[in-house]
Amino acid sequence: MQTSERKKVFWEYLIIACIVSACNVLFCFHRIYSLGLIGIEIGWLMVQFMRGKVADYVAYFAIFMCNCLEYTTFTGEDTFYSLKNTRIYGINLGIILLLPVFIWAVFHLRKISKVKLNKASCFSLGLIAINIVAAVVGLMLILANDNNITVLGNVFFLYLEKAYSMIFLPMAFILAFAILVRERDYSIYKIGLALQATLWANVFQMLTSLVSGIRGSYGALVTMQISILNFLVPFLILLYFYRKEVIYPRMTVVIGAIGSTLAVLFNSNGKLILMAAICSLLFWYLGMREGSFFMKLFTLLALIFLIPAVSFILTYISQNPLFAAKFNDVKLLLNVFDADWLQNLSASPRVRVEEFRDMFLEFAEKPWLILTGKGYLGSIQDHTGYFYTHLASNDGFCSDAEWAHGIFYALHEIVSYILMYGVMGILFMAVFLKDAVSLFFRERNIWILIGAYWFFMFCGYSFTVSTFGCLALLYGLYTSEMKHEVIE
Repeated sequence: MQTSERKKVFWEYLIIACIVSACNVLFCFHRIYSLGLIGIEIGWLMVQFMRGKVADYVAYFAIFMCNCLEYTTFTGEDTFYSLKNTRIYGINLGIILLLPVFIWAVFHLRKISKVKLNKASCFSLGLIAINIVAAVVGLMLILANDNNITVLGNVFFLYLEKAYSMIFLPMAFILAFAILVRERDYSIYKIGLALQATLWANVFQMLTSLVSGIRGSYGALVTMQISILNFLVPFLILLYFYRKEVIYPRMTVVIGAIGSTLAVLFNSNGKLILMAAICSLLFWYLGMREGSFFMKLFTLLALIFLIPAVSFILTYISQNPLFAAKFNDVKLLLNVFDADWLQNLSASPRVRVEEFRDMFLEFAEKPWLILTGKGYLGSIQDHTGYFYTHLASNDGFCSDAEWAHGIFYALHEIVSYILMYGVMGILFMAVFLKDAVSLFFRERNIWILIGAYWFFMFCGYSFTVSTFGCLALLYGLYTSEMKHEVIE
């Protein structure tokens, strides 16, 4: 795809993404307007599919889905409207809109009868394999009533819900990518442009929330009303170095810096603060190592002025209650050599640490499950006694049923991953992360880095984040192959 054509496509995606992201904020509490927007989005997707433009369908699916509001925890209201939050006969609209891609892929399976073993196909096959094991082990443990889990009621429905969230979305994208690459459909590069436009539009969504005054909340603290995809915005500044992908390198850095600052100030969480710091350090390192003269000069000056300004900056932004609370969480979490480290942690990080401890105690009681993990709906109990002695209620970290019966399956981030996949999953993750980091430093492939971050921290956590993370990962893997094919 020529540079001029890439710019044209990017601007088309960006304009649409900005309009959609702004409307998702402005109409989030207005049912009629939101349904009208959703109807237009569905119609636009159907037009792409009927024209046989599957790559365009996937690109617009990412744009429409990834700037949605997703959780009541962050909107401040129990009732709000978005494409992701719409259900038809109880089925998530996001799943329904993925069905055309999945069905199309199934009908074209004959085109991928012989798989070439490169990084893309190896990751895909490995992901399928560990999820098959997780599905089987999870079902067996439900039938064996492990931890008396059937007392939660409708456990088979919960199992199926977990299975489709872990399998269906990545499987649809894996098959679609494999077929598009097999057919040498170079419109697949539109997906990369859609990912860039989506992150830019997320920053525009932040500005829309600030200007309109439509805010969300995190507990008792006021936040911007935006997609939870905001914690990926710091990666934009690193996109500058992926020259074969980025459309406007310098502007991308500016947009990324603005978005990162706004997100840290108004929607802080521990992961966002850490990623903003890591991405900034990587930007300075790469800028000094391989940037142009202008970039090296800019990086050096920024570093010189930033060092004496750090104290002032931290003092200024610490006046923001949310940032101050989350920054303190990060500081206490990293202070692992403190004698009272665990006791000093606030509730949010402490819950995660206790989940780790309970998980290890669970495996200690059932060592035969260490290799495979406990699969879908694998659960732990409150072995350490922390939850019921230190928490007055579930405080949103688990469902009411889990809290009532002392059986916990909806755990946080990496704890959930290890519990689900065990040593098998850890080995798969280790090999994959090694390859992802290697590809980033060798090719500056930022999409693989974003995909690795998603897979390591948020796989199965959020439909919107999983859409972006899975697409970024597959796109990065496939475009890193020089011949752009997985089939001989």
